[in-house]
Amino acid sequence: MAGVARAWSSAAASIRTATDLLSTHRNPRGVRLTPEAALLDEPAVRAQGFAGLANIATTVLAAERDLGLRSGQAGVPWREVGRRLPDLEPARIAASDLARDARSTQGGRDFLGALGVARPEIRSDDPVIELGDRILRLRQTAWQLTLEPHVGSACLTDFAAAAVIVHTHASAYLAKGFCGEVADLPTHSMARRAIQGRAAWSSLHLQTRQLRTASPGLGVIRTDLLAVRDLCWVVLPLGGSVRPSANADGERRVRALVNGGIRSFADIAQWNAAVADRLSLAGELYVPARTLSGEQVTEQPVLVEAKLGGRLAPAPGEQVQRLVESYAAASAVAPESSRKPTAAGVLTRGRVPLVQV
Repeated sequence: MAGVARAWSSAAASIRTATDLLSTHRNPRGVRLTPEAALLDEPAVRAQGFAGLANIATTVLAAERDLGLRSGQAGVPWREVGRRLPDLEPARIAASDLARDARSTQGGRDFLGALGVARPEIRSDDPVIELGDRILRLRQTAWQLTLEPHVGSACLTDFAAAAVIVHTHASAYLAKGFCGEVADLPTHSMARRAIQGRAAWSSLHLQTRQLRTASPGLGVIRTDLLAVRDLCWVVLPLGGSVRPSANADGERRVRALVNGGIRSFADIAQWNAAVADRLSLAGELYVPARTLSGEQVTEQPVLVEAKLGGRLAPAPGEQVQRLVESYAAASAVAPESSRKPTAAGVLTRGRVPLVQV
């Protein structure tokens, strides 16, 4: 019985752990705390949870007959056994039906099994792991900023700078040994996507540097930007061969990290675009008036005065539109399938790879 008691105790602890894990993604009122929280409502993801519950129920219910016999043999009156262990056939049928329906609904990827704790500490014992954790925290921060009423334009610039660095090193890693033109790369290859992403984010970096807001940047983004810059030189150095891996698994981890980084910044582009659009609608996005063209300030005395006086002016609509279009280009770099619920949960800390290769 001691073994059985330990098993039940372990099961209870697992349930409490799972509850605590989910609570890091949603608060008691159901408010989303992470980008992955939205996927918990997806039918394919919920089916994974129901399938697990159905399997547990089936295992427990299968013990009914043996438990009844053992109870009777132990001296419990058969009438009492029948009262405490009624016919559980309907429950077994329900569990079987639930398991079958869940299997037909859920996707191939175990999202719940790969789901990690939200906002964990950065692990610095391995540069590959740390680089993945830094990118994940940038992704989480970018999503969080979509919920904030005031965001500094410096945040957008730092995100763009980090993206340029990651895509530059990623393209060098993925295209190593390739001496042709970009157009010669396969259309859907990650090397080509990395090069296209570097171009899109470079344009975004130039554009966001022209923006001004009343809110300052965030230290956590700048810290991760600087760390990502240094780690990329360690994990994915430019101008030479990539750091040799001790084995095939090490190479797989690096490649998965690179692919995952590209997909992560595609998500960041979507959320940054939402932030920029909201700041513009709220009238919080400015540019130095001296950067405005004569056509833009014509017949607008206030803008003319600001341009001559070296002050700030509201960001022109066409400039904001160009910014949002650039974010759309950066977002389109990632494969469309990576933004579907069945594949979006691969950004986890359980394994170093940010995505499956």
